[in-house]
Amino acid sequence: MARSISKNAQGGAQAAAAVVALGISRFKRLDALCGVFVVFSLVAAGFLMSSSSPGDVFLPVLGSNLLTGSKLRVEEAEIWEPESVDHVYIQDVVALPEEVLLLIKTPASSDFLRQRQSLGCVVGDGTLVSVQGMDMDNRRLAVRCNFSSSSQVKIGASGGVVSLTDVDSGRALVSSPQVEAFQWDFLVFEAVVTPLDVLVFAKGIVTKRGQQRRVKDLNCVFGDGAAITKVTSAAQEVFRCAHPPLSSWRAIAGKKVTLSVDKALMPSVAYYEQGLGVWKAEMEVTRKYFLCSCTMVFNVAKFLKEWVIFHSKLGVERFFFYDNNSEDNVTAVLEDLKQYNVSRHFWPWVKSQEAGFSHCALRAEAECTWMVYADVDEFIYPTAWIKKNSRPLTALVQSMSSSERAQKKVFGLWRPWQSNKMITVGQIFLGCRVFGPSGQQTHPVTGVTQGYTCRTRKLQRHKSIVLLGALDPSLLNVVHHFQLRPGYANASVPSSKGVINHYKYQAWDEFRGKFRRRVSAYVSDWKQKKNLDSNDRTPGLGTQEVEPVNWKHKFCEVNDTSLRDYVLREFSQRGRRGVRQMAWQ
Repeated sequence: MARSISKNAQGGAQAAAAVVALGISRFKRLDALCGVFVVFSLVAAGFLMSSSSPGDVFLPVLGSNLLTGSKLRVEEAEIWEPESVDHVYIQDVVALPEEVLLLIKTPASSDFLRQRQSLGCVVGDGTLVSVQGMDMDNRRLAVRCNFSSSSQVKIGASGGVVSLTDVDSGRALVSSPQVEAFQWDFLVFEAVVTPLDVLVFAKGIVTKRGQQRRVKDLNCVFGDGAAITKVTSAAQEVFRCAHPPLSSWRAIAGKKVTLSVDKALMPSVAYYEQGLGVWKAEMEVTRKYFLCSCTMVFNVAKFLKEWVIFHSKLGVERFFFYDNNSEDNVTAVLEDLKQYNVSRHFWPWVKSQEAGFSHCALRAEAECTWMVYADVDEFIYPTAWIKKNSRPLTALVQSMSSSERAQKKVFGLWRPWQSNKMITVGQIFLGCRVFGPSGQQTHPVTGVTQGYTCRTRKLQRHKSIVLLGALDPSLLNVVHHFQLRPGYANASVPSSKGVINHYKYQAWDEFRGKFRRRVSAYVSDWKQKKNLDSNDRTPGLGTQEVEPVNWKHKFCEVNDTSLRDYVLREFSQRGRRGVRQMAWQ
């Protein structure tokens, strides 16, 4: 499908000028030499548009966060868009540790699968299992089939019958006779196109935290080898690749993108057109928020209202929630919170928190200046800024990133050893106060800030607020903090000025859910007998999901009601019969 963008003879020159202006705006943070090169390239492309003889010319078309290939004719400029899908088919199958994921290509206007109340999956040996959930993922319907173990999926490299079935009628709604089920432990699973390069997300290349992979052993492969480019950065599960040649874009549009590792191709469920969706969504952005928040969630619907309302008052203007296969009513709860500028992004990839945070940083960069990375059981408490500021968290960030006092406390990987220049703060750390069950046996109806008031004495791990423009191109991140570019450094908020209340050890019925799986790619699940001395594990808790004796009174060394009292003052009102009710009840 094509849409006309210009028909007059000056279309090429006008487009060239627009591209140059947008290039200058977009790349203003690049080094001068790189910026000159990019703008020069864009100018050259523009002149090609205006001076070439009739025929097809490929040109980068840039939006706020978009780079796509476009076919242009001199006499009539056109942009090629992906053809619409006129039928439903299973495009890919992924065997996750506890589920099978069917990725189904559907027409944009089709919603019939979502309306089905009685669906089942038939995979491999003919076993019929229930559908655990459905969601949209990059123009595809993602159906999660409830296998207790991926070993039940008897579809090997040779392929096998896969179908989505209406259980009531027994009729196969969607089927593909020969679909290979890719194993999750070695797979390219996402691709994102940016103005400068292509980011490929892959599981199984870097298997340990801190492990390095030489980029010279890696290549990006587009469209079954129609184009091959070098990998320029490799960190954790994120790999940056050079753009394919302009002349190849028509051949690879809508085709798979993957990585070659030591000349061997990885299986992939990522497509070159897929990544464009993120950036197209950002093209309508008209303002930049000073402070946003990004977190990954799983079955935390009951906590969301309290967390969002609280942090919105502190100054967070935009919330990104990466939903990691939730099975509760998180979608409905977020719909009720639309007034707080929340959005939900479906993220089906298990044990890939770091990759999700990198993806979120890319997605949000066009909208947000600073980003809070914290979980929904963590509440930021900027004590020094609470009384004098209507938006105390905003005031904290502004103060720590600009004041001389903050500059003197800067520490990080890059110190100005041979310079007296002030270094720019790119990341702010807050230490965590860890709260215990506080005598609770069930989830407190008034919220976690009201129910959990007893904590350990020692300040533990930190979480961060990040300047998105300061992130290292690798997007390397570990436990909610990122590696920064040279010239930026970290600053810590003194615990007397601000902390995070981490309601980590809650009532047992809530806490035991952590046994299902951990979200980090490099942290062992608690049921595994690995890394038993990890800081991620709970002291005194083994590998069995068994409530320890006297759990409700553990991790209680200091009675701390300061945040509880602040929340009670700011977020409650007296209801009938004089009973106080919280804003989220």
